[in-house]
Amino acid sequence: MFVAATFLAGCDKEEPDPIPPIPTTASRTVLVYMAADNNLGSGGYDTDDIAEMRAGVDAGGLGQNGRLLVYHSPYRRDPALVEIRPGGKVDTIERFSRGIPAGTRQRLSYIIETTQKTAPAHSYGLVLWGHGTGWIEDGITDPARMAERDGTSFSYGPENGVKMNISTLADILSKGPRFDYIYFDCCYMSSIETAYELRTVTDIIVGSPTELITSGMPYDRNIEQLIDGSETALIGAARNTFDYYDSKTGMQRTCTMSVIRTDALGELAQATADIYNAATAAMPAGYTPQRLSDYDVSHCYYYDFRDYIEALSGNSALTEAFGTAFDNAVPYSAATPYLWSSVSLDNNNGLSTYILATPDHALHGNYMNLQWYADVASKLYQH
Repeated sequence: MFVAATFLAGCDKEEPDPIPPIPTTASRTVLVYMAADNNLGSGGYDTDDIAEMRAGVDAGGLGQNGRLLVYHSPYRRDPALVEIRPGGKVDTIERFSRGIPAGTRQRLSYIIETTQKTAPAHSYGLVLWGHGTGWIEDGITDPARMAERDGTSFSYGPENGVKMNISTLADILSKGPRFDYIYFDCCYMSSIETAYELRTVTDIIVGSPTELITSGMPYDRNIEQLIDGSETALIGAARNTFDYYDSKTGMQRTCTMSVIRTDALGELAQATADIYNAATAAMPAGYTPQRLSDYDVSHCYYYDFRDYIEALSGNSALTEAFGTAFDNAVPYSAATPYLWSSVSLDNNNGLSTYILATPDHALHGNYMNLQWYADVASKLYQH
């Protein structure tokens, strides 16, 4: 009997820990919105990342009171909103037909509303997963403009030719609930134009000013940081992503990451406008801008913002004020030595911009639709 009791006690110790109950009100609910009905989904990057999320949750990433919801729009299959819970458990909250792409106002608005109802929380975080081209305002249903750019401009989340402008995203998010942060697991989303468009709807933006490798964020390393959601934790998440790719070799060693405080963007906008008002030319003589894409200068839409503005400024006091404002707005940035082993990133500072070398450049990608153009960039040609 003693041996049997000992054996049974040993068995009890081997039983898995019970799955914690779902909190009535979470400390933070994180929504990962995955627009994967495209080449990312056909390549299996979405399922790889969901497996990483499950590993991060199983490692205790939710803490005592966090929740992780995922809207997954897979390749050529019906989407679903699910919750990832400890113990490898995935609860399906709602299934949807494939007819409404992730890049529509209708679908994103509904998923946000359902997230708030299903997983109420004291605070919320948003991860936008998919393709991105930052500030470019290509519209949602404009086939002519898509054809004009050979279908290569995404803004955010193209599925079946449908994509979302940043101005549309800002309007959707203004309806609530407020997300304390937006982590863009997409290319090109850390631009001053994008951040400024979103400055009133979130506190912190995490993303990349360049292209990202298609495998994106290593989610298993970052669930705890995303649930925490503090600036320190989000800097940790950005650093984890950067370190993951910086440790690689060859073309796989390519990554830029930055963290942006939106409450500091008003001061940065004013400091930039002061330099634009004083500028005598839109492009400094002999200046070669720091490209943040592998397109040549004549076809590039992303240049380093700080490098350009400080080259443009001819006034040391204005330059110093700009530098102070920039440092306050960008508490973290990092870059590998090269983008795709071909473009040196010596002058990367964590934010990109589009250079309006001529007034006509404001027509490119509907740049003049942006709040950054109205409030700041248009001042280049108003004197």
